[in-house]
Amino acid sequence: MPPPPPPPPPPPPPPEDDVLELTEVVPDEPLPEPEPFPDPFAYDPPPPPPRRPPPMDDDDGRLMSQFTEDAASRAFAGLSSFRRGGPSLTGEGPIGRSDTTLEEIVHVLVRPILREWLDENLPSLVERLVKREIEKVVRRGLD
Repeated sequence: MPPPPPPPPPPPPPPEDDVLELTEVVPDEPLPEPEPFPDPFAYDPPPPPPRRPPPMDDDDGRLMSQFTEDAASRAFAGLSSFRRGGPSLTGEGPIGRSDTTLEEIVHVLVRPILREWLDENLPSLVERLVKREIEKVVRRGLD
């Protein structure tokens, strides 16, 4: 008779469940070091722009050109005539005079704006209103 078969191997032990027992102590994992904050007062200024070479023109020692001097002279002349009671918005003198009211100044300033608006919109407005009135008259005549 043949020899008996070998006995089956013993069953493997059951795997341990990874269950945390309340009696076990679990070590805390160390927290990573936080990134340090940048210094709020640290400032790297941008490099200065390159210097422009001095202009290669006739330097007569003057700080302003003739054009600039003339423009400044005209501006100061206008200012002095304004102070003496020269032309203003209303054509009567400086704005600060007591006989020139704010209403008069607004009237002078708004007049050209109103004229432009009327030139653009009045023809179509009149046409639309006349058409509406004609339609009313025609409807009354048909009733």
